[in-house]
Amino acid sequence: MIDGKTLSDCFSIVSKCGAELESLCEVLNNSLSVELERRKNEIPCLWEEVDWDYRKDDSDWVYTDVYCCFPLKRKGKGKNPIESYLGYQISLYGDGIAIPGNFEPLIHVFQWNKFDFNDEEYLGFPWDEDEESPLHIVDKRLLVWGNPDSQSWLEREWTYSLRLIELNTPESLKKNIIQPAIALLKGASATEALPDNLTAVFLYPEKEKLLSIS
Repeated sequence: MIDGKTLSDCFSIVSKCGAELESLCEVLNNSLSVELERRKNEIPCLWEEVDWDYRKDDSDWVYTDVYCCFPLKRKGKGKNPIESYLGYQISLYGDGIAIPGNFEPLIHVFQWNKFDFNDEEYLGFPWDEDEESPLHIVDKRLLVWGNPDSQSWLEREWTYSLRLIELNTPESLKKNIIQPAIALLKGASATEALPDNLTAVFLYPEKEKLLSIS
């Protein structure tokens, strides 16, 4: 049984966390927009206005995850279709953080060809591997689908994860999210984009522990 004060305190904490997460998303989206624009001559693709959505738990009261992403298109003349998404998924609890040995909120930074909570296309564990696009874990810090050695943003999809509570300043967002994401989009390797001195980076266990069928 939970007494009334404890219940009230719990909702107060959830409310405060929600306000902080909303502020985090605003700062991060603005910073990403500025960086993408600043580096537009370096980045091998075009982007559109940020899209966002959220996922709730079974109670339909509480968010488990929030995502924001920038749709990406090829450069060139004409009206090119959206072919990928650069963004992030903030997972507070549930299958978005259900990696063996982890018990804290994570933020997953990604470039995926498709991403939609409504179609159950999001990062959740255990992962249900597709034989046509097997999962690779590169240097324990980068999940890659497609060709892990490719430098083309159209030939590989990727995700890396960070401990959310360690991202509490604009500088930490720039260092751990914006700079590595831009580097990976440009074709950098896992260790180039995510060096060992980035302490917020989550190191994944072996592949078998992430899969639904081990």
